[in-house]
Amino acid sequence: MARQVYFHIGAPKTGTTYLQNALWGNRAVLRTQGVLIPGRKHFDTFDATVVVREKPRRGRRADEIGNAWDRIVEEVHNWSGTAVISHEFFAEATAEQAKKAIAALAPAEVHIVFTARDYVRQVPAVWQEALKMHSKLTLSEFVEDALADRLTGPWSWRTFDIRAVLERWAAELPPGQVHVVTVPRPGTDPAVLWDRFARLCGIDPSSCDPSTDMANESLGLVEARLLQEVHPRLTVLSGLPERHRWTRGFFAHQVLVPREGERFGLRRSEAEALRARALDAVEQIRLRGYDVVGDLDELVAPDPLPELPHPDDVSDAELLDAAEDVIADLIMHVRKHIMQSEHRERRLRKVQRQLKELRERQSRTRRLLSRIRRMAAQVRRRIKQRRS
Repeated sequence: MARQVYFHIGAPKTGTTYLQNALWGNRAVLRTQGVLIPGRKHFDTFDATVVVREKPRRGRRADEIGNAWDRIVEEVHNWSGTAVISHEFFAEATAEQAKKAIAALAPAEVHIVFTARDYVRQVPAVWQEALKMHSKLTLSEFVEDALADRLTGPWSWRTFDIRAVLERWAAELPPGQVHVVTVPRPGTDPAVLWDRFARLCGIDPSSCDPSTDMANESLGLVEARLLQEVHPRLTVLSGLPERHRWTRGFFAHQVLVPREGERFGLRRSEAEALRARALDAVEQIRLRGYDVVGDLDELVAPDPLPELPHPDDVSDAELLDAAEDVIADLIMHVRKHIMQSEHRERRLRKVQRQLKELRERQSRTRRLLSRIRRMAAQVRRRIKQRRS
């Protein structure tokens, strides 16, 4: 059984994808250091969150998903060093679900790791993810519902409320086994976050290359508003896989994000309310005596708060201008794929012609061989007749 398990449970939009890519990208190196990243593939850990959170499992992968957590636990049980489990959706688990997950890892010493970020930056980032998955809420509505705890699912206050998440997950653990890793201020080298996380988990940061996929996934001001306007027209994308592939994966990440639009923010009253929540969270972390890796001041937005435009203030003229550019981009996307498709079709037709010619040559060769065999048989008969 693993001696220690560092169980990284969230929160969403706190550099979790960056850290997970660094872990999986350096998996072989980490094994030589006695550190296990359990799972056959990266997505296995997401599947494990589905089991731990007791979410419905449907479709052709239902059985595979159903065994995901058990497979990870088995790997941990068969390992003798340190194990690191990481996915931000674990943060949604109830206290009872968290208790069962930790108990499944016994007798290993379980450490809960929570990466935390300034709420004033985090909440707009979380709203963007919800928006990409067809949330109908404006940014202000999202903040209002988040503060009132009316949101559900992984993109809700439930998953990034530092105080509540740690109360659920750390209820039966000593404070020294609960770690809050703070996300550095904007402009800081991302490797600082990796260095903090790695050292906590007993990993030599310099032995790994954390520069995996660092692509920016943030929507700009006008782009976010444009996506809001487009949503009602995407009724054909009814299922989660469809929305993930086409709205999030294609339209948001391939068309809108590369435009590198203007950064946006919250209304002052919203930012101040979140700043107050952050101050309360920091006080609770201190009172509970949790281990802090980084600086708790990084969890509190600077005062005065920065003035940033709000998506609701985007004008019709700005929307129209962006829509025209996006339509041109979409035409270029379609043109590229049509040309690639036509190129593949031409190659396919060429291969088909070559196959046809090859078959015709084979047919002629078979006929020639058959004729030669008949002639050879005639020669053998004549020779036999002459000898007789």
